[in-house]
Amino acid sequence: MEIEVESGDSNIPESIWRIQSIFDGLISDLSRGRYERREVPQGIKSIHHRLNHLEAMIDTLRYTRFECAMRSESVLERFPQMLTALNDSKASTVGYKEFIKNLNGFFVEKTAVIVDPYIFSNGNVAQSDYCTYVLDMIGPCPQRIDFYFMKKDGYKKSVADVIFKSLTSRGCTVNLFECVNIHDRVLMKHFSTANDPEKSHWKGRVVGASANGIASRPTYVIDMPAGDAEGYSTYLSNVRKTATKHASPPV
Repeated sequence: MEIEVESGDSNIPESIWRIQSIFDGLISDLSRGRYERREVPQGIKSIHHRLNHLEAMIDTLRYTRFECAMRSESVLERFPQMLTALNDSKASTVGYKEFIKNLNGFFVEKTAVIVDPYIFSNGNVAQSDYCTYVLDMIGPCPQRIDFYFMKKDGYKKSVADVIFKSLTSRGCTVNLFECVNIHDRVLMKHFSTANDPEKSHWKGRVVGASANGIASRPTYVIDMPAGDAEGYSTYLSNVRKTATKHASPPV
């Protein structure tokens, strides 16, 4: 079983060549009669069949053209959006505007979910600016919003109060789930306001930094595959079993 090596084949995984070498050696030994008849497995035809299959797989790998999909603008929307903070006094303003622009049109369903342990912590950002940013991020569409957060490491009731009162004043139902230990920064949406809606209709995005850190460091926003969004909704269902639900921002 021979495969000619062409220029550019240096990228073929070394393990594939090792596998081919092993089987080439087996064929060579069999052809020279090195093995006694009784030692040759009954299905020698099966051996050749498997070798032919292996050769076809190797050929597929060798002759398939691979290239970075980022070179094709048609698939750019499926790739992470990198949001890089500017290292100057306007970093906050620019970073938030870019983040909100990236989210434009995401929270257009009836239910919005924000999983962020520090969503009610304004960090180094002025409180009024931060609250405005979070409300702009959510937008006017959702009828229900579930927040999953932690009440430690910078939690501010004053921040939670502003966001909570603004949302409820426009008729939005706000659920506050205080979690013991979460690390995710995830945004999700669903067209239903039910507590456990149809899982297959969840859509989500993963964010690389908490809301209060968007402008201070490079981060990313990645769309979740449908299966991951469905699985994450199940995870949140389990989180709610141990989380403390608050009717208003806790002290």
